Amino acid sequence: MSATTEELERLRQTFQTLADAECEGSSALYQTPSLEIAKDDDLLQLASYCRSGQPIPNLFLGAVHYLLLRGIDHPLKAMYPSLIHDVANTREAFSLFKSFCKCYETDITYILQTEGHGRWFEWKL
Repeated sequence: MSATTEELERLRQTFQTLADAECEGSSALYQTPSLEIAKDDDLLQLASYCRSGQPIPNLFLGAVHYLLLRGIDHPLKAMYPSLIHDVANTREAFSLFKSFCKCYETDITYILQTEGHGRWFEWKL
């Protein structure tokens, strides 16, 4: 499945809105990737696999976090306080996020398509 240009623009705005309206001042962990995802067509395409009617940015970011919580060993886990006591502060956070998504695209797609109904994690910013 490939999202249309119009769908990508809607997703771009949705991620931008999450960053500006919901994460500003409360969740840098999700604000920064949301801003960067809004600029990245490859990640927007991946996020487009969410089932209709679902909160796409929340599920996409949650799917990544969920996979890390399940034990996937990737340098990205150093960005999550729920996984590491001393969280890394690095300018490479988004490149790690993108690398993780590329490596685990199949797993992320599966979650977004089949389990994107919210029962597999509790979303909290």
